[in-house]
Amino acid sequence: MNKNKQKQIFFAFIILLILGVSLKGFQNDILFAVSWPVRQMSVIKQYLTTQSKSLQTIAQLKDENAQLRLELDQKTFPNVHEARIFYHTTGNLSSSFVIEKITNKTHVPIKGKNGFIGQIIEQGLHTSRVRLIDDIHSKVPVFIEGYGKAMLCGKGGSIYLDKIIKDDQAKLPEVGAFVNTLGLCEIFPKNEHIAVVSDVKDDRIFIKPLEDFSKLSFVTVVEIN
Repeated sequence: MNKNKQKQIFFAFIILLILGVSLKGFQNDILFAVSWPVRQMSVIKQYLTTQSKSLQTIAQLKDENAQLRLELDQKTFPNVHEARIFYHTTGNLSSSFVIEKITNKTHVPIKGKNGFIGQIIEQGLHTSRVRLIDDIHSKVPVFIEGYGKAMLCGKGGSIYLDKIIKDDQAKLPEVGAFVNTLGLCEIFPKNEHIAVVSDVKDDRIFIKPLEDFSKLSFVTVVEIN
């Protein structure tokens, strides 16, 4: 075998070797491209499974919190029931909930997560209408912790204090002080939270409800004998 043939064989071997390596890399690229959607689906599935478990955990915690609040209310009041809110109506300075019917009585106090929010004023066949404390027709005798007595009045979307009777030598309340029921109207029980001081300016006391009514899904119906 002459030297030229040996060179040709050698170069042919080198070319085949290079092609083999290139084809192997090409095959790997094809396998990677084909398997990419499968791997992405696996990642998406894992993400959705994690999100689903998180949502289930949140829903479970909400149910447990609602049950704990109900059990706490049952220890305080003898006859309480949870009721679903169907919708919240506002307009013409009115503010009310329509809830599932739990009782046939009217003037039954209704409690939110943190305090009392209104009373049942009307009964339907399967629903009850609740007048909220920010309704213009709502008036509840209250006392401001460490300050004095007043009438909590609705203003169609907000609340304010009227006819304030200050205690002797009382100082203006701090922001965050509770406004509690006096229990004089024979509807709301005595000494229960109903509002909170939100601001104090120039000897004026501003208050707000303890609840964001738009975020409530359930309320507690408290029947008091």
